[in-house]
Amino acid sequence: MKKLFINSIKALTFIILLFSISNLNAERKIRFAPLAIDGFTLNVQNMVQTANNKFEFDAYLLDTDPSLSFELASMQFGFLINSSIYTGGTLTVTIDNTNSGLNSLQKFTAIPNATTTIGTQTVIKLVSGILTTGQGTIISSVAPGTLITHFIVKSSVPFPANAMPNLTFTTSATMNPSYATRVAEFITNLSTQLDVNIGTTNAIVVGNPILNTPPTSYAVTGSGSYCQGTGGLAVGLAGSEVGVTYTLYNGTIALVPTVAGTGSAITFGNQLAGTYTVSGTNFGGTQVMTGNAVITENPSLVAGVSIVSDQNNVCAGTAVTLSATPTNGGAAPSYQWYNKTTAVGTNSSTYIYSPANGDLISVVMTSNATPCLNGSPVTSNVVTMTVNPPLNAGVSIVSDQNNVCTGTTVTLTATPTNGGAAPSYQWYNKTTAVGTNSPTYFYTPANGDLISVVMTSNATPCLSGSPVTSNVVTMTVNALTPANVSVLADANNVCDGTTVVFTATPIGGGAAPVYHWYNKTTAVGTNSSTYSYIPANGDVITVVMTSNSPCASGSPVTSSPVMMLVNPVFVASVSISASFNPVNTGTPVTFTAIPVGGGTAPVYQWYNNGTPVGSNLNTFTYSPNNGDIISLIMTSNATCVSGSPASSNQISMNVSVGTSIDQTKMSIDIYSRNKNIYVNCSQKAKQIYIYNTLGSMVMMENNVTGLKEFYMNTNPNAYYFVRIVTDNNVYTQKVLLK
Repeated sequence: MKKLFINSIKALTFIILLFSISNLNAERKIRFAPLAIDGFTLNVQNMVQTANNKFEFDAYLLDTDPSLSFELASMQFGFLINSSIYTGGTLTVTIDNTNSGLNSLQKFTAIPNATTTIGTQTVIKLVSGILTTGQGTIISSVAPGTLITHFIVKSSVPFPANAMPNLTFTTSATMNPSYATRVAEFITNLSTQLDVNIGTTNAIVVGNPILNTPPTSYAVTGSGSYCQGTGGLAVGLAGSEVGVTYTLYNGTIALVPTVAGTGSAITFGNQLAGTYTVSGTNFGGTQVMTGNAVITENPSLVAGVSIVSDQNNVCAGTAVTLSATPTNGGAAPSYQWYNKTTAVGTNSSTYIYSPANGDLISVVMTSNATPCLNGSPVTSNVVTMTVNPPLNAGVSIVSDQNNVCTGTTVTLTATPTNGGAAPSYQWYNKTTAVGTNSPTYFYTPANGDLISVVMTSNATPCLSGSPVTSNVVTMTVNALTPANVSVLADANNVCDGTTVVFTATPIGGGAAPVYHWYNKTTAVGTNSSTYSYIPANGDVITVVMTSNSPCASGSPVTSSPVMMLVNPVFVASVSISASFNPVNTGTPVTFTAIPVGGGTAPVYQWYNNGTPVGSNLNTFTYSPNNGDIISLIMTSNATCVSGSPASSNQISMNVSVGTSIDQTKMSIDIYSRNKNIYVNCSQKAKQIYIYNTLGSMVMMENNVTGLKEFYMNTNPNAYYFVRIVTDNNVYTQKVLLK
């Protein structure tokens, strides 16, 4: 920075003073009074018209010597402005400190004064307060500097068209009635006034716009055409002005949004088809821009292609021609044919070949149409080729039933292969034509008939082998068979409790006859050809058989009855009796067997004291010894018997030694009457005993003389033995109780 020295002596004095105080503040660079300096710039920037009667601007202070700190002590503004801009009105000036860079102690609080005029100019005055050192704002050395304040200049009437404010600073040397612009800096703690020089030195006004000037006319840009669906073309202006608002019109319709001027070319973005004009509006009025933009829309040329075959549903080996019809193909479209995914054919709109069934033919067309071509290359529809093999005619016949009974009507049905929509039929039995032109033939066959049909097809296309003869159906016809059934029991005349199996023997029963068994009228058994049960005497068993033979007659049929003879089961037993007991020694005694359930020829085995004796007879006679025990085992030969062999009762023999009573000396009369036994002794008997045939004593009486009656009504009618004992003799007699 250039510094101006008053004289060399003062400079030397200040240098000595600098060194003397350098230790007081080693980090701060300080300017020293009373030097006058020009190391700053005071400038007005951002002057802009904000209404038709108002413009605004910013006042900056810039430290142009970054090597030294600039602490603002005080300042005041003096401006001169062209008084003609508010002719017929009054001028007011205000400030706005919202963005001021001054500290809160130093911001301007006074209201600017704009009441003084000097000739054609009006003086604007603004003063700040005075601070002490250390309270001032450090001014920025970065352009544009520290914003001091924002000025707002307003006329009570609109500015004249094309008027200029001609705003300038006053100098620091300006005198009344004007008002000086002053800047004071703290130098060596002293508030030092600095020189303010207007123009290009250090007090500069950047701008001074022309007020209420109509917008400049610029050319409208953007004429041309676009393809449908691409969003149109950009419309704009070749230039623009700041402060001008530009409106785009499509015909007479104003479009939104408007666009603010930038000082260079602007754009309104892409627009669709139409004729577009632009107007510019500012505080000076509205100006229509030069020319217009004419935009046209070209339709989109959507490429397409379709193919057809000159024939389809053809016979194998037939050549077909497929033709492509392009849409927007251009003057010379190209073609690539495909069969499924395999490239075939040539670059031609037709493709000739012999197809196979199921071929899928398509073509890809590449168009050279212009402009606005879309969708190229494009794939056509797919033609599915139907290729028919030779239709070999055939026919088969079946009968709804065979192996039938005489007189049964059967239906034979023909099933054609490739018969067409209306095949014709001729039926044959062996070589004789029968039936009608129908796929069915009804008749009553005879055994050995040979049925066939000849079918004539009307199938298309590609028919071969017509007319054709079917297979031959040989008819089996069975004569009617009478149904019958018989029943046989595996045993009859059986013992009670014996299981008997009855077996049905069918005639004409078929493969699976059904059986219903009956005992008399009661249903028994199951659906079986056999029936097992334990019969009772007099049961009558029959079976009803229902045949499933196709040719059975008389079904269901009932068998002849089987009457059951059932014998009761006898329990074999045997008892024996002795002709005499007790007896005298040497008296023969006959033992008699009384069998029960012995059959026609029972077998007897006699025993004496467990030793076999006697023979196979129902009697056994011998002279017993006292104490012998006689018994018998009988083996029955009866058919329905249980408990055989059977053991008899045992008879213990009572044999006495002595002689028989002499009846010449003692009269004895023994007889039975009315279930009583009477004994009449002419002499005294010591004891009278009565024994049953088993040798058991049933009654006894002592000291009997004369007639003695023994009451036997509680004993069964049978033979009994009466034994009379006297002092010297024993007499025994057999008597029948009756």
